Amino acid sequence: GEPFIQDGHYKLLEALISSGCSKNINLQYNTNLSHTKYKNFDLNTYWDKFKSVKLWPSVDGYGTRAEYNRKGLEWETFERNCLTFKDYISSISSVVSIYSITSMPDLILWCKKNNFNYYGTTLIEPDYLSITCLPQNAKKSIVSLYKKFAYDNSSELDSSDLAQIRNWLLFLKNKDDSHLLKKFKMEQQRLDVLRDESFESVFKEYVSWYKNI
Repeated sequence: GEPFIQDGHYKLLEALISSGCSKNINLQYNTNLSHTKYKNFDLNTYWDKFKSVKLWPSVDGYGTRAEYNRKGLEWETFERNCLTFKDYISSISSVVSIYSITSMPDLILWCKKNNFNYYGTTLIEPDYLSITCLPQNAKKSIVSLYKKFAYDNSSELDSSDLAQIRNWLLFLKNKDDSHLLKKFKMEQQRLDVLRDESFESVFKEYVSWYKNI
């Protein structure tokens, strides 16, 4: 679960501080950074007692697409909390899926603007959310999107950025799982009813093929 909203997390920090060991301990967190405060606990008060603290915030995509991917996430809150904890952040982690692939360029630029490292891992499970499920016309559009992105931002992107993008696109093209699209659409329709949301209104770039599944 999310460590910053667990009582046990703070009890553990208190125990480590009381033991006198905290000054020799490096803390590392995986967090969605949905919260910076919890009850009466002040993270900075605890972290000052440790040797070092590193955060690995996770967000999949950018803006409304990231919000759809993770119900309850508010992009503006995530952005604000990243800037609040900027000195502790080691890298932003993302899962590259159908939900995030089209907005990863925006996330990359946002990370560049704010001097954050980032790393995107291609999703394997659940299989119907993998970018390998996209139809061929959608895959071609995404390749074109990234070619234009790389060209337009050549002065901003380094070899590491281009290597990551290349790996995502190779993964995208090397397998055809489009037979899973019916399963994908059934899940989106189920989620949209439960959440009172609309996949089509968020992912307008997908509407042309999504409607025809």
